[in-house]
Amino acid sequence: MCSSDLSNNVTNTPWPLYEDIEENQSNGTGGNFSTLVTCGTITSDTTLDQNLASGGATCININADDITLDCANYNITGDQTASTYGINSTGNNNITITNCNVYNFSSGVYLRNTNDSTLTNIVSNNNTQYGIYLFTWTSRNNFTNITTEMNDDYGFFFSATSDRNNVTDFSAIAMGTGNGGMNLNGNGNIIDCKGGTILGNLSSSSNGVISNAGNNTIKKIGRA
Repeated sequence: MCSSDLSNNVTNTPWPLYEDIEENQSNGTGGNFSTLVTCGTITSDTTLDQNLASGGATCININADDITLDCANYNITGDQTASTYGINSTGNNNITITNCNVYNFSSGVYLRNTNDSTLTNIVSNNNTQYGIYLFTWTSRNNFTNITTEMNDDYGFFFSATSDRNNVTDFSAIAMGTGNGGMNLNGNGNIIDCKGGTILGNLSSSSNGVISNAGNNTIKKIGRA
């Protein structure tokens, strides 16, 4: 959900949790999936079966094309350490990330050189930079039902060369010092707000959705 109007627990667990631990199980159809039991790197279809917490490190690194991460609505929580991400995909294509709640990282979801992928049902809140961060060469991705609240900078940030992405059903609440809901620096992105709302902080530097590049489409903006 989105609009241009502006207004103003996971239990701590002993560190480190950053390990590559997966349990392979039959999915009943002759294939396999992995159940992630702690933070780590995934290279095959993976489903969470519990909340995850990470201290001082990125929690989940995706390191393969054509795989799905299903968080099953569990939480991924960090400690706001700089340059850490709840979910990181660098150099992958055709991945799916779904049903994830991410809190307290530098950026909740970080995509770099990740293309032709799908993200659905993502909540990314209380991060020190961005809720969702599209870094360079991240294009032709589809985002649906994205919620970002109380992130220190923008809820959703598109770097230059993050082009031709589609976002449907986006909502954001900016914190008191946050810059706003969405910042578009790539070209040819389509943002369909579905009549939803972005709430800001009435700051002169805060924006609902700002486009700093060409040929971006922003439509169906609602009212707060």
